[in-house]
Amino acid sequence: GGGGGGGGGGGGDIGAYAYDGGGQPGKAEAELTKKLMAVRRELPGGDKKVSACYPEKGARDIAKKLPASELQLSRCDGIGEQKARKFHATILPLIRAFCEAHDEMRIRWAERVEQARVEDAAAAARAEAEAKAKADVAVAAKAAAVARRAASAADDPDFAEPAAPRRCGATSAYFEGGMSTPLGKRPLDASASRSMASRAAARLGVEK
Repeated sequence: GGGGGGGGGGGGDIGAYAYDGGGQPGKAEAELTKKLMAVRRELPGGDKKVSACYPEKGARDIAKKLPASELQLSRCDGIGEQKARKFHATILPLIRAFCEAHDEMRIRWAERVEQARVEDAAAAARAEAEAKAKADVAVAAKAAAVARRAASAADDPDFAEPAAPRRCGATSAYFEGGMSTPLGKRPLDASASRSMASRAAARLGVEK
């Protein structure tokens, strides 16, 4: 009696319901364990070494816990996140079909499905919160950078707005005086602008 109680306490998972009063797996669970052992050859890498997928102990644990999601499968003995990612597409449908065909497993399976739904919703909420936090940090960093540039510009005595475009009569083209100076500095004066316009006209073969 004490041993059975200890086993129940250690395995608070609802999958423990699969064991009969004597602490032995029920007939349906034993059958599912055999199916899980056989399906290993269909898993990635199973054609070379089935035990590399999971040992018999792992198959028994999967049959006991009846995972209904990749996360639940990762918690089974001998699985983990990496194998759960590779194997869930094969193992989970097998468990679902088996449980739906056996009345003694169907209720437990439904409980596992509901538990998986709650866990997935919580995981999605956490992921959304983390993404929002990262976005907020990025926006704050950008705002701080803009503020620093504005403060630096305000402290620069040579800073001025770029001059408006001037029309150069020799070429009938617009000459951007402000673009000839380093960004944030004052534009060229009128004399320098006329000189550059003359050189531009000469290059174009235009008579002044």
